[in-house]
Amino acid sequence: MSDRGLPSCFPTEVYEEIIQWVHLLFGPPRGLSIDERQKRLSSLCSCALTCRAWLPVSRTCLYGELTFFSEDHTSLEHLVRSLDANSWLRTLIARLSVYSTGNGPH
Repeated sequence: MSDRGLPSCFPTEVYEEIIQWVHLLFGPPRGLSIDERQKRLSSLCSCALTCRAWLPVSRTCLYGELTFFSEDHTSLEHLVRSLDANSWLRTLIARLSVYSTGNGPH
Protein backbone atom coordinates (compact mmCIF):
# COMPACT_ATOMS: atom_id res chain seq x y z
CA MET A 1 0.00 0.00 0.00
CA SER A 2 1.18 3.49 -0.72
CA ASP A 3 1.02 6.25 1.88
CA ARG A 4 -2.33 7.41 0.44
CA GLY A 5 -3.98 4.04 0.98
CA LEU A 6 -3.81 3.04 -2.69
CA PRO A 7 -2.06 -0.14 -3.75
CA SER A 8 1.56 0.38 -4.75
CA CYS A 9 2.37 -0.10 -8.42
CA PHE A 10 5.70 -1.74 -7.61
CA PRO A 11 6.75 -4.48 -5.21
CA THR A 12 9.06 -3.31 -2.42
CA GLU A 13 12.04 -5.04 -4.02
CA VAL A 14 11.67 -2.97 -7.20
CA TYR A 15 11.85 0.46 -5.58
CA GLU A 16 14.61 -0.69 -3.22
CA GLU A 17 16.59 -1.78 -6.29
CA ILE A 18 15.96 1.60 -7.96
CA ILE A 19 17.29 3.47 -4.92
CA GLN A 20 20.32 1.18 -4.68
CA TRP A 21 21.09 1.89 -8.34
CA VAL A 22 20.91 5.63 -7.69
CA HIS A 23 23.22 5.10 -4.73
CA LEU A 24 25.72 3.00 -6.70
CA LEU A 25 25.54 5.14 -9.84
CA PHE A 26 28.00 7.60 -8.36
CA GLY A 27 30.11 5.14 -6.37
CA PRO A 28 31.33 5.65 -2.79
CA PRO A 29 31.33 9.31 -1.72
CA ARG A 30 35.00 9.31 -0.70
CA GLY A 31 36.11 8.99 -4.35
CA LEU A 32 33.84 11.66 -5.82
CA SER A 33 34.42 15.25 -6.79
CA ILE A 34 32.46 17.92 -4.93
CA ASP A 35 30.07 18.24 -7.89
CA GLU A 36 29.51 14.47 -8.06
CA ARG A 37 28.92 14.29 -4.29
CA GLN A 38 26.33 17.07 -4.59
CA LYS A 39 24.55 15.25 -7.45
CA ARG A 40 24.57 12.00 -5.45
CA LEU A 41 23.19 13.75 -2.39
CA SER A 42 20.53 15.56 -4.42
CA SER A 43 19.44 12.34 -6.17
CA LEU A 44 19.17 10.39 -2.91
CA CYS A 45 17.27 13.26 -1.25
CA SER A 46 14.83 13.21 -4.17
CA CYS A 47 14.34 9.48 -3.63
CA ALA A 48 13.71 10.07 0.08
CA LEU A 49 11.04 12.67 -0.74
CA THR A 50 9.28 10.57 -3.39
CA CYS A 51 7.03 8.75 -0.91
CA ARG A 52 7.10 7.31 2.60
CA ALA A 53 7.90 3.82 1.32
CA TRP A 54 11.15 5.06 -0.25
CA LEU A 55 12.34 6.93 2.83
CA PRO A 56 13.96 4.13 4.91
CA VAL A 57 16.11 2.79 2.06
CA SER A 58 17.04 6.32 0.97
CA ARG A 59 18.11 7.24 4.52
CA THR A 60 20.29 4.17 4.74
CA CYS A 61 22.03 5.19 1.50
CA LEU A 62 22.32 8.82 2.59
CA TYR A 63 23.78 8.16 6.04
CA GLY A 64 25.57 4.83 5.47
CA GLU A 65 28.87 6.36 4.39
CA LEU A 66 29.66 9.98 5.19
CA THR A 67 32.76 11.79 3.96
CA PHE A 68 33.96 15.24 5.00
CA PHE A 69 37.06 17.33 4.48
CA SER A 70 38.72 19.18 7.34
CA GLU A 71 38.00 22.63 5.91
CA ASP A 72 34.28 21.85 5.49
CA HIS A 73 33.34 22.98 9.02
CA THR A 74 29.80 24.02 8.10
CA SER A 75 28.79 20.57 6.86
CA LEU A 76 30.31 18.90 9.92
CA GLU A 77 28.43 21.29 12.19
CA HIS A 78 25.16 20.51 10.36
CA LEU A 79 25.79 16.79 10.80
CA VAL A 80 26.49 17.15 14.53
CA ARG A 81 23.31 19.21 15.03
CA SER A 82 21.28 16.73 13.00
CA LEU A 83 22.60 13.78 15.00
CA ASP A 84 22.03 15.60 18.30
CA ALA A 85 18.42 16.35 17.35
CA ASN A 86 17.78 12.87 15.89
CA SER A 87 20.01 10.43 17.78
CA TRP A 88 18.42 7.42 16.03
CA LEU A 89 20.15 8.54 12.79
CA ARG A 90 23.48 7.54 14.37
CA THR A 91 22.54 3.88 13.90
CA LEU A 92 22.50 4.38 10.11
CA ILE A 93 26.13 5.50 9.89
CA ALA A 94 28.37 2.60 8.91
CA ARG A 95 31.42 4.67 7.93
CA LEU A 96 32.44 8.23 8.77
CA SER A 97 35.57 9.65 7.14
CA VAL A 98 37.13 13.06 7.73
CA TYR A 99 40.05 13.89 5.44
CA SER A 100 42.63 16.59 5.83
CA THR A 101 43.61 18.41 2.68
CA GLY A 102 46.45 20.22 4.38
CA ASN A 103 44.96 23.62 3.54
CA GLY A 104 43.20 24.42 6.77
CA PRO A 105 43.21 23.86 10.51
CA HIS A 106 42.87 20.25 11.68
